[in-house]
Amino acid sequence: MNNVDVIIVGAGFTGLSAAKYLSSKSIKCIVIEGRSRIGGRTLSQQINNEKGIIELGGQWIAPNQHRILSLIEEFDLELIEQTWHHNDPTHLGQAIGLKPLTDLQLEQINQINFQWDQMALELPSVEQDLSYEKSSQWDQISVGLFIEKHPLAVDLKVQQELKLQILTLTGKFIFLFFLIFN
Repeated sequence: MNNVDVIIVGAGFTGLSAAKYLSSKSIKCIVIEGRSRIGGRTLSQQINNEKGIIELGGQWIAPNQHRILSLIEEFDLELIEQTWHHNDPTHLGQAIGLKPLTDLQLEQINQINFQWDQMALELPSVEQDLSYEKSSQWDQISVGLFIEKHPLAVDLKVQQELKLQILTLTGKFIFLFFLIFN
């Protein structure tokens, strides 16, 4: 390793892209990966006897994420549109039996997300979260129970979408926590 200028930890999309860039500038680098495969959070798995693919890693890319979109274009990767938000039945979601959310379901989800935003804005600060007057009330109910008991979330599909949002969000925080403290 004496002949290496940079050590890159992780052979995910970012690590491999960094290695490619540094190599193009004649900077000697080595990529170290802890798993037996490259790709990091990018991981696709075949489902239903090869009828479809499910993404087990990074799943969503927003239209304003220009850097990742340029890498996807550079490496000629294929994107699949969010399955249950599409009206075309040839998309993967409909092909494996998922039905798109209705306008009413989307509106209910948006209203509950707005309510969560308003609740968060009520807190005077993160440091004072436990002393806030509603803290003990809010602490007595889990997010899952909040969703299940919410009057706008009587539809099972609305509940599933909200729980997916929470799982995605908490998964990102757990991942960041792991990166920071390990």
